[in-house]
Amino acid sequence: MTNHLKVCFFLLLTCGVAKAQSTDIARIEYNYIPFSNSKNEIHRYRALLQVPIPLDKDKDKILVIGGDYRYYDLNIKDQVPFDAGQVSSVQRLDAYLGYVFKVGGNWRLGA
Repeated sequence: MTNHLKVCFFLLLTCGVAKAQSTDIARIEYNYIPFSNSKNEIHRYRALLQVPIPLDKDKDKILVIGGDYRYYDLNIKDQVPFDAGQVSSVQRLDAYLGYVFKVGGNWRLGA
C-alpha cells in the first residue's frame, strides 16, 4: 500500500469516532416543534456551562469542567397505542472534564 492509501484508510477509520469540544462557555436554548398534521408538540430546554481553570500562570495548561442539561417536554394529544402519560418528559445530564495544553507556538491540544 502506498502512504496516501494508508493515510486515507486511517482517516476513514477514525473519522467516525472523532469528537469535538464545544467552544461555548455558556448557552441557554429553547426549541418548540409543533406537528403540522396533529396536536402533538415538543418543547426542548437546554443549558450548557463550561468553566476553564488555568493550572499555571502562563495558561499553558488549562482544566475545563463542564456540564450540559437537556429537558424534553412531549405533549402527545393524539390517540396512540400506549399510555402517553408515561413519556411526557425526558431529562438528560452530561458532565465532562477536559485538559488543554500548549504544544508549541500557537498550537494547543485538548483531551
